[in-house]
Amino acid sequence: MIRYKTESEKLIADYTAALSCPNGNFYPDKEYGSFINEEYEDESEYLLTFARHALNGFDGVFVRSLEIDGDSLIFNLLINNDERQVTLSRENDI
Repeated sequence: MIRYKTESEKLIADYTAALSCPNGNFYPDKEYGSFINEEYEDESEYLLTFARHALNGFDGVFVRSLEIDGDSLIFNLLINNDERQVTLSRENDI
């Protein structure tokens, strides 16, 4: 079992899992996950929308923005008015 130092660390891990899990691949809840692994032409608009959809069920979290840095997707989140980041690697995480 993973032990987290703070509740915030646990929430970030939960958000990272929701963002990196392909939508429909989690058996108990087919709506869990995101469509981030899909490819589209205007990628940043879709990725931001997909991230917001994936975290829609979590209380107190809002995906504020997205930065694309090479192979990394950096999601800037507001969690109960605290700014945090979740970074996903296209090669390893999605």
